Amino acid sequence: MRKQDISILCAEDEPSLQHVFASQLHALGYKKPEFVTNGLMAVKLAKQKRFDIIFMDLRMPELDGISATQRIREGEAGTGSRVPIVGLSAYSRRQNCLEAGMDEYLQKPVLLYQVDEMLTRFLDVAPEASKLRDEPVKPKIDSTLLEKSNERLISIQKKIDELRKMGESE
Repeated sequence: MRKQDISILCAEDEPSLQHVFASQLHALGYKKPEFVTNGLMAVKLAKQKRFDIIFMDLRMPELDGISATQRIREGEAGTGSRVPIVGLSAYSRRQNCLEAGMDEYLQKPVLLYQVDEMLTRFLDVAPEASKLRDEPVKPKIDSTLLEKSNERLISIQKKIDELRKMGESE
């Protein structure tokens, strides 16, 4: 399967994290994923279209990722088809995701090599670079985008810190 033919859904309500995930997929040679910002939209779109893989944030408005995954799995019952779903969270436990019907879980912030490993594991594609884990990626960054990227990274870090604090208090 060609990477450009792979259909990816990402349920993520944070625009800055959507940008990071799209950039990671682009760096690995995949087309831009379809994004939804809540679990209800993820369920609806998964019923309308066949995706090769879904990356599912756990905390979203209207319907959380656990409940959305359970609804998607209910819709797949009896079809003989099962789309891989990878949970994304800064605070949750892997076991909770697996019990809900997810196939795997990644802790945020998700690194490039982790995205590559999930896509390689669940889809019929060759890994982009086996050294992604060991060698730092040196992206070419347009200096005009550096300021905007810095603002996004600060926003992402604040959100991750908030989520981790919330997770610790549960």
